[in-house]
Amino acid sequence: MAEFFPPVVFEVTAKAGEAIAAFKEVNVELAAMQKNGVLAGDAMGKLTKASAFARTAILGIGGAFAVMGVTSVEALDKVEKAQANLEVAITNAGVSFKDAQPSIDAHAKTMTQLGFTLSDTYTALSKNCGRS
Repeated sequence: MAEFFPPVVFEVTAKAGEAIAAFKEVNVELAAMQKNGVLAGDAMGKLTKASAFARTAILGIGGAFAVMGVTSVEALDKVEKAQANLEVAITNAGVSFKDAQPSIDAHAKTMTQLGFTLSDTYTALSKNCGRS
């Protein structure tokens, strides 16, 4: 029976040496994975911050476009109403709006270059047509 103990001890020792070598390799791999995990975590943190910033920026831009859209529609509405009133005033004065259109457009172009809006110009022209 004494003959069986040394090979068993030797085999256990040999297996333990292989296991220690394998654990060293595993430790090296785990260290590399930990390093990569930390880098990936940092990158994910930066992406999270960037996405929060982008979301805020998009909401801000969307709000700005909404305000611009509402303002543009209101301005267009004012111009259309002023032009319709001008057309009525010119027609009531006995002049064809189609015939007066080139003069109106030239006058409106000049007034916008001076800083007036189209609705201001059309409103002023329609008031002057009523006076003549």
